[in-house]
Amino acid sequence: MWSADCSFVKKEVVFVVDSSQKPSEDRSWLDVLSFVEAVVNKLSVTMGAVRVAVVRYSDTAELSIALNHIDHHVHEQISNISYDGEKRSDLARALAVTGSQAFAGARSGARRVVVVVTGHLLASSHLSSAVDDLTSADIELIVIAVSGYGGVEVDTLTKISSESSRVDGYDKLNDKTDEVVQYICDDRHRMELQSPAARGKSS
Repeated sequence: MWSADCSFVKKEVVFVVDSSQKPSEDRSWLDVLSFVEAVVNKLSVTMGAVRVAVVRYSDTAELSIALNHIDHHVHEQISNISYDGEKRSDLARALAVTGSQAFAGARSGARRVVVVVTGHLLASSHLSSAVDDLTSADIELIVIAVSGYGGVEVDTLTKISSESSRVDGYDKLNDKTDEVVQYICDDRHRMELQSPAARGKSS
């Protein structure tokens, strides 16, 4: 039986985390960071095969942790990412920063995966354009959406992502840890994206 093992193939994984206003405020934000840490715990970051970065966003976006800065202090770095609680959530801007900054130091030949965690996902031309820019660069997009607060369009969720999943509360994010790790570690997903059939769909 196949099992997750990320220790042999180079991967660059960027977590794009929504720090806009949430129910329970700081508690929900801690749940987001706990999920990121839980996924990182199960990846082979310390062996050098997998490197991780974090982009934090609300109405603006910033590269909080860069790929080439990851070391044994990664968990401390993640836990120190601050929550801002702004009302606006601009995922398009965050994905633009991800493409232009987070992957700027990506290793040649490494599989590149983005993991978005958000409770706000609405269709827009800016979002579609940002997603197209990533997918045209062979970057995969996983979206974990927290529904139940009126800010997630299911159709948009399925259209923009290589893989998507929903939970009904921030305290349920850790239930998706193994699912995300398996997707990242299973390189068959990359082979599917690069297959002639997959390329035909994108043409």
